[in-house]
Amino acid sequence: MANQLFVEIILPLALPGTFTYHISEQEKSQLQIGQRVSVPFGSKKLYTGIIHSFHQNKPELYKTKGIDSILDDYPLVTKFQIQFWEWMADYYMCTLGDVFRNAFPTALKWESETFIRLNDAINENYDELSEDEQILINSLGNKGLISINEASAIVNQKLVIKIVKSLWEKGWIRLDEVLKEKYSPKIERFVKVISELKSDGKKFNEAINSLKNAAKQREILLQLIVEETQSSKPIKISKFLKSFGGTHAVLNSMASKGILEIYELNTSRIGEIDNTQYEISSLTLEQEKALKIIENDFSNNKPVLLYGITSSGKTEVYIKLIEQKLKENKTVLFLLPEISLTSQMVLRIRKHFGETVGIYHSKFNQNERVELWEKTLKGDYKIIIGARSALFLPFQKLGLIIVDEEHESAYKQTDSKPFFHARDMALVLGNLFKLKVLLGSATPSLESFYNSKENKYGYAELLNRFGESKLPKIELIDLRKAMNQKEITGDISHKLRDEIQDVLNEGKQVIIFQNRRGFAPVVECMSCGHSPYCPNCDVPLTFHKFSNQIKCHYCGHSQAKPSKCSNCQSLELTTKGIGTEQIELQLNTIFPKARIARMDVDAMRRKNAYEKTIEAFENQEIDILVGTQMLAKGLDFSNVALVGVVRADSLLNFPDFRAHEKAFQLLTQVSGRAGRREEQGKVLIQTYNPDHQVLQNVTTYDYLKTVNEILYERKSFLYPPYVRLIQLTFKHIKKEKVDKVSGEFVKLMKNFLDEKHLLGPEEPSIGRIRNQFIRKVLIKIPENQSAKHIKQLVQKSLDSINTVQVYRSVRIDVDVDPH
Repeated sequence: MANQLFVEIILPLALPGTFTYHISEQEKSQLQIGQRVSVPFGSKKLYTGIIHSFHQNKPELYKTKGIDSILDDYPLVTKFQIQFWEWMADYYMCTLGDVFRNAFPTALKWESETFIRLNDAINENYDELSEDEQILINSLGNKGLISINEASAIVNQKLVIKIVKSLWEKGWIRLDEVLKEKYSPKIERFVKVISELKSDGKKFNEAINSLKNAAKQREILLQLIVEETQSSKPIKISKFLKSFGGTHAVLNSMASKGILEIYELNTSRIGEIDNTQYEISSLTLEQEKALKIIENDFSNNKPVLLYGITSSGKTEVYIKLIEQKLKENKTVLFLLPEISLTSQMVLRIRKHFGETVGIYHSKFNQNERVELWEKTLKGDYKIIIGARSALFLPFQKLGLIIVDEEHESAYKQTDSKPFFHARDMALVLGNLFKLKVLLGSATPSLESFYNSKENKYGYAELLNRFGESKLPKIELIDLRKAMNQKEITGDISHKLRDEIQDVLNEGKQVIIFQNRRGFAPVVECMSCGHSPYCPNCDVPLTFHKFSNQIKCHYCGHSQAKPSKCSNCQSLELTTKGIGTEQIELQLNTIFPKARIARMDVDAMRRKNAYEKTIEAFENQEIDILVGTQMLAKGLDFSNVALVGVVRADSLLNFPDFRAHEKAFQLLTQVSGRAGRREEQGKVLIQTYNPDHQVLQNVTTYDYLKTVNEILYERKSFLYPPYVRLIQLTFKHIKKEKVDKVSGEFVKLMKNFLDEKHLLGPEEPSIGRIRNQFIRKVLIKIPENQSAKHIKQLVQKSLDSINTVQVYRSVRIDVDVDPH
């Protein structure tokens, strides 16, 4: 057929490329790039796909299928997004389907397999059913429950979705969660006074007289009239009853009398905000200078790094830049590393810009994500604040991306493909689509700082605290000396204890940082030295005193704390190491009158627990807040006079080439929580190694010295920013197989790389997680070779391994630019 039309479809599958389907002229007139369609795949499955492109090139090696149904009247994905997805798939060595599956809201993807059953309250009017529908209903009556695959065998396979949808819409069948769209709008009930009562005095008097024996109903009627007079917004029943009393039964009774009307509306799940806006104070001279540098570099199409010490007023500069873009009718994306941990920043931006601000992050449920996706597509929001997933939204007229705390490792996705870094992808968006990109941090990543010095990025700095507040004074406490002189109680040195007491006496607050949750990392037998290990991972189980359990922080396995050693049956068990639970307990013992709270993953599991703890601390209902690195990110408390770090050494001794960089960043960020107003705060860092150069640099806030020292090491040992990295992770339940496959891969790559640029295979510090043995291979891309060429060689080697069937069961993850 010379004029046969074909369409390329992106499917959420880990298979390379797009998939070709034929379409009719009529279908072509209804389709656009970015629209959703459902298509058959394989012999029985159906998937939701996105239209990628149209053409007339008939495949020679296989017979194409037609699409099943068109799911939208307009595209939900822009051409801009598809181009970005393709770039990301190519760079991170994954499939376009991997990116689509990660980028697109789950509730907008109709799944291929589900079960259907008869509705409990069906009508018996068979005349409204087609012949195929009647056949399917009869089959359901006999079997009770059938899958879509079974349904496609009973009726016309190509029409099965339309038949099932029709029966569902007519109320004959129930679907078990799939095939119908997972998104359902939020419907809420509202109430209003019948309009005639407000316009006709006679009818109003009749209504009042009819309620002479129902005082509560008469009160509600009058209150509703007052509410409607004062506000033009619909009156939500739940909110009205909470404020003014009454019950749903009372309102229903008044509605039956023709006095009130109860109605339903689809409402947004995205929270209402306070519309009270406030203006930022005028910029300081230093901020004005930084702003002009940024604007000048933007005009030269450069991304810009804004280096600003803690509390130097970076946010005010951000706001000025956002204002400029809004005047140009452009949209702004404001990225934050962990949206739930940066509530104060969100509040400031939303307070300033009001209803033009949308928020998108992983804590939203799927329905909320769909709503924000569609509002972004329509251009309802001019500013989107979000975590890394916000990069995938269908922006209209995007003009500026701000990446705050650009050094944060939370910007790197590690749990599913693509293993992308949001900061880097923001820069890619800026390059592909001529956007302005600003990176901000008090402790920039070495890569960003290096790029600014190489003139790839513009560079601006804020070296003074906003409002002339002083940086906290940082002191190191030698734990060896404290222990030798018996000047320590538990894990709290007497120096830190006395400083905490002085601060509490002044009515100020304290933050205590310990970057390990739980009570103790290890439970150990004092007789034989045995420690209980996770049955699924090669790690000792961490003791959690408050639940009296030992838990694995990698796979989630938990069990009751043993009363005796499983190895020698001794009753002499002890704990080693410290976690936040133990520090909280020790502080409660030392300061029995202080109000102490803990902030870590375990304590913050309940919904809104984080926000409630922050609010309580802001309201000075908590005296001492103990926590992990959650405390280091984006918090601004005016009454904190002291920050204590219980044990800094674990940060420095972590087996990672970025350990010193991350330690400096984290300790500096934690220190910035103290004394953020006119009074100078204090920071006490306990360590066994007070002479360590990184810790010495922290006490003097010497970022430049730290950077230069680490850069020298990185250059000597071939690490970023001087070389690019690719890390391959091999996993399998059989150790022999994972060793064999990883060894074969290295053998193939040795044809192209020398031993300086090819490391491994090595067993990582934790060699087994969730019963999977792990081996890692690290490739350092030589400076004289392109990253694209090395990636092609890696892919060629992986393809060669996949030709051996017994090797295919080994999972191989490729992580470009591991973090």
